[in-house]
Amino acid sequence: MSRKKQTAEEIRGNLFKHLGWHTAHRDDTKVAQAIHRGEELDAVFGLEEVGLLDEFWHFLKLVGIFPLLEAVQIPAIERVLIPIVIFLLLYFLRVLLGIESMNALPPLLFTSTAAMTLLGFDAYQIANGFTKRGDALRKNKKKQGPLTAQCLAQNICHLLPEQMEALLNGVVHKLATFGIFAREISVVIDGSRLETTEKFKGRGCLRLERQVKEKGAGRLVTVEAFLFGWKVILLMDIRTRIPLAAKVVKIQEYEGAYLLPLLRQAQANPSG
Repeated sequence: MSRKKQTAEEIRGNLFKHLGWHTAHRDDTKVAQAIHRGEELDAVFGLEEVGLLDEFWHFLKLVGIFPLLEAVQIPAIERVLIPIVIFLLLYFLRVLLGIESMNALPPLLFTSTAAMTLLGFDAYQIANGFTKRGDALRKNKKKQGPLTAQCLAQNICHLLPEQMEALLNGVVHKLATFGIFAREISVVIDGSRLETTEKFKGRGCLRLERQVKEKGAGRLVTVEAFLFGWKVILLMDIRTRIPLAAKVVKIQEYEGAYLLPLLRQAQANPSG
């Protein structure tokens, strides 16, 4: 069964859902009445996708998130043509837009002139690529954006779990300092599996037993299944749904064993 192909309109809706914050609504009559009375407008904000991203970028700078992103280095990458922070921001955009497949990034994100310009690429790079690598092998298919989905995937996967934990904890510290969280909060712990292939270096292995019907006989039999990969364990603020602390472990680990360490980390994050 094939998955429905995502459209630009669908991912635009995802962005509005993630960044709209349900604070804006349209009331043309009220706006017209205010203008007629001569009231001064504080500001005018567009609710198109680039307007939302621009405001979100401003928020990240205001809180102090960008220095954390710019400080991330990936030792496994010897030659850096595109700054690491751009790879991080591109992956953030993939999450914000809800793009499910890496292969869908070129038509849905990399060719978006407004979004790519916001990241620092110019029109020539968006149309012709950041480099000429692979041009000799390319026949009829045109380039779609400044880089390929494979380039993003190959670079972002070199981030270490410890780096991701440190980045998230740093972001939580900045948000707490900015005043996002209440003085007293209720939390919940949640673990999500991140499956990989068996060949992924350092991955864990989870053995599962499942009951299935035997073909022909119709009786239930027990079969073994193995999942490979990691588990992300989050301690989240129930009210805002913002993670307060995170731990990346092997997929077979039990999240309850990390409750106290995550609580201690969450308590330490506001003070840095």
